[in-house]
Amino acid sequence: MLQILLTLSQDDGLKIERLYNQYGKLMFHVANKILKDKYSAEDAVQQAFIRIANNLHKINEQNGHETKNFMVIIIRNVSINIYNEQNKIATIEIDDLDLVDDEKSIENIIMSNENLNHLIQLIQNLKPIYQDVILLRYQNYTHKEISEILKIKEQTVRKRLERGKKKLRKLLEFQNGGDAK
Repeated sequence: MLQILLTLSQDDGLKIERLYNQYGKLMFHVANKILKDKYSAEDAVQQAFIRIANNLHKINEQNGHETKNFMVIIIRNVSINIYNEQNKIATIEIDDLDLVDDEKSIENIIMSNENLNHLIQLIQNLKPIYQDVILLRYQNYTHKEISEILKIKEQTVRKRLERGKKKLRKLLEFQNGGDAK
């Protein structure tokens, strides 16, 4: 991590320090909850900040919900990766099934939804693998950037985004009195 910090500009170094001071304890708590080991959790936080340093240009507001979500997504994924490595759990690849996309675009639903907090609550009802890609995508990260952040294939990002949007669409339709088959 020291190498990365040495390559950052002074402003970026200060930004990392402020982010660490603000979110470090939260990130440690999330990592420790997953890993159940404080030393592994500390390692996870350090690895997460390396990823964050590589994507620092995307973080605009230190106190915003987007930044907090980004930090939690990063630490959760780093922690899961460490957990899987420690327990030698094979990761499951998402299959290549083509799903039919509805005419109604999830982007239009998000833009027209008056209650953003309600939408965020619906997103939080999704599995974390779908939450992560949806939240990052609508924070204007590209599929490639999301794949680098989450350390998964771009194709996996696209499938998770597609499936997550489909599940979110069903939740929204159900909430609006539609058929949620």
